[in-house]
Amino acid sequence: MSINYRFYQPADLEQTVDLINATFNVAPVPYDYWARLELGDHVTAVAEEDGQIIGAIPFDLRSFLIRPGTCVRGAFAHAVAVSAAHRNRGIGSAIMDLAKRELRGTCQALFVYTGGEGHQPYTFYQRNGFHDLMYNRRFTLTELPADVPADVSIAVVDHQTVDGEALLPVFQAAYAACAGFPEREPGFWRRALDSEIFYEIPQTFHLAMATDGTRLTGYGILGMSAQRGAAVLELAARPEAAGTMERLLLAMAAKARCEGASELHLQVTDASPAIAPARRVGFRPAARHGVLAGQVLDFAGVWRLLGGAADGPGLHIWTPEIELDLPGPDPSLTLEMKGATLHRLLLCREDLLAALRGARVTTPEPWLPLAELENTFRPAVWQYHHLDWI
Repeated sequence: MSINYRFYQPADLEQTVDLINATFNVAPVPYDYWARLELGDHVTAVAEEDGQIIGAIPFDLRSFLIRPGTCVRGAFAHAVAVSAAHRNRGIGSAIMDLAKRELRGTCQALFVYTGGEGHQPYTFYQRNGFHDLMYNRRFTLTELPADVPADVSIAVVDHQTVDGEALLPVFQAAYAACAGFPEREPGFWRRALDSEIFYEIPQTFHLAMATDGTRLTGYGILGMSAQRGAAVLELAARPEAAGTMERLLLAMAAKARCEGASELHLQVTDASPAIAPARRVGFRPAARHGVLAGQVLDFAGVWRLLGGAADGPGLHIWTPEIELDLPGPDPSLTLEMKGATLHRLLLCREDLLAALRGARVTTPEPWLPLAELENTFRPAVWQYHHLDWI
């Protein structure tokens, strides 16, 4: 029988969920949760053969900040499930090809949180056009304190009780100059704590909060899992609140110890403001642990979001794989680069001037309006929060 590649329909519910549950060594996702998931910002591309769902790749649809003030609509792959009898036949790649074709009209980019560079599943995404955009590193604290600092409160929270209105100003103050995460708004934390990953890996959440007596100056979200142990899911503090991150980390470490954990993990980028306080508390780093990879689907759409179509030159882009034209009011200029550099430039992860100096970008033009182009492609510092992982 031929294989039909299409998007999920409500009648596929049980087969799709059964396939995903059978593929991964995690707690089963309930049918009613998946049905609710598909009614929101979520799509699943599937492969069907003879009436049976034999492959599925679900995508969470998110407004994703690529630099301060600029968001793309991103589709985040969060599983590749193919039935055991149908593996190693290119079905996963064919499902991904369908997603890339069909999601281009509604999403500007695809993303995935992955890891294990050089091994599956990282290599699957690499073969299917994803490029590394951000790395995170795991820090571990093994000597957990017994006491929560006196000026920090910590209590159980869940997706129904978390107060995003209170957390948002602190997060914005802490990461105003950064990007690389789903856009924060008051409802974000309710959705995040109700994410599919927390059905597969059940967790108890604890919210640590620090105040200066009049306002919230910092918070941390601790996740406790029987399967994965204790991890800091998110940490934010107002820049002027000196020492707050340290006290929040100590509070979460003490709570983790109280709940029976022997260590506490923190996963962040090398540019994270949490690293210095984590080191002072006693966290120790390991090799880089995870990757956010991605690819642009709608090149012209992202170019417009960056302001490239509003003024300045158009661009003719050459790569070994594709050539494309990005419109502008002034005559086009030619830039040459590898595909990975193109995707990183458009997603604000590549410094154009450094790329020209390093010959990652070349040009036959005798002159380039560097100030204009640098401003259009200006890169951002990206931050990883473990709460975003799916």
